[in-house]
Amino acid sequence: MTLEDGVLTIQGERKAGEGRDRKKVPSGRALLWPLRPELTLPDLVDEEKVKAEFKDGVLNLQLPKSEMAKPKAIEVKVG
Repeated sequence: MTLEDGVLTIQGERKAGEGRDRKKVPSGRALLWPLRPELTLPDLVDEEKVKAEFKDGVLNLQLPKSEMAKPKAIEVKVG
């Protein structure tokens, strides 16, 4: 996975013998989403804190908001 200029690109590699049907699984590099291998992230995402985890065949992405994107409470004085 790479993240450059707000664009997240996801690629995967499958080794021979992995998967449900071991005889039909080709080996080598492949894009996981052949039609859309790139995702443009919104400006609100803090790119320095992006995390990814691949577990049990599922890719989980954490895309936290930047501090500037979070709402701030403003005190209103009534006088």
